[in-house]
Amino acid sequence: MNLKSTLWIAPVLALGLTTAAVADHHKGGHGKMSLDANGDGKLSMSEAQAMHMKKFESLDANGDGNITDAEMRQHDEMMQKRMAEKMAQRRQMQFSHLDTNKDGKISQAEFAAPQKARFEKVDANGDNMIDKSERMAARENMKAKWKAKKEAAGQ
Repeated sequence: MNLKSTLWIAPVLALGLTTAAVADHHKGGHGKMSLDANGDGKLSMSEAQAMHMKKFESLDANGDGNITDAEMRQHDEMMQKRMAEKMAQRRQMQFSHLDTNKDGKISQAEFAAPQKARFEKVDANGDNMIDKSERMAARENMKAKWKAKKEAAGQ
């Protein structure tokens, strides 16, 4: 591998390490990194390098020990396809949630209902106005729910 290859690939693979660690956290890693092969709660250089090489191998589609621009584009296309599939699933879930009468359409009333319910929940005194104290109370309530959910998940 020449110096030019090393210079462009290092940031790509470093980004992969960061992305993998963040993805692990968001997948519910619960404080233990799946990259932490020996389970000591720390990511060693050898563990990072092992993950790094797995990423390299996944990008090196033909296994020749080099990553070409075409292989990078192929990887990008695969990732874009996965993201599009996830977005389509999310969109379908949102549509199902909003289409409360299940007629295959979202009326203005169905679209407005969740926002109205959220507003009314925050408007503690029912005056159709949300003041600073109501906003702060709603914020603290949400924080408490997040904390309880996190504790229930063992984090």
